[in-house]
Amino acid sequence: LHATTESKFRKEEKSTEKERTRLNDAIDKLKQKVAEKERLHEEVKAAGERLQKELEDDKGRLQKELGDAKKELEEGKVIASQNKELRERLEESLEETQQRLARIEGTLEETKASLAE
Repeated sequence: LHATTESKFRKEEKSTEKERTRLNDAIDKLKQKVAEKERLHEEVKAAGERLQKELEDDKGRLQKELGDAKKELEEGKVIASQNKELRERLEESLEETQQRLARIEGTLEETKASLAE
């Protein structure tokens, strides 16, 4: 009876040891999976931070480009306005010159007629 009980106890002890080993292996695998997930999480977080920095840099660059473009547009409007004013003055000057030329031609015709007499 004692030998049977001892044999039974040893079988249970071996079974318990196998179960303990199996559970320890399962725990080790879970720890590895957790560590891998934490590593991946850190990689994703770092990638997100890099992307955010790139986007902020792009935003700053685009805001500067927009500011420069607005400045150029305003300068273009000023130049266009100056060109319009200059064109108007040139047109007025041309008209005055044409009127003076017409008067001179008229005077010339009168002088020719007077000399022909």
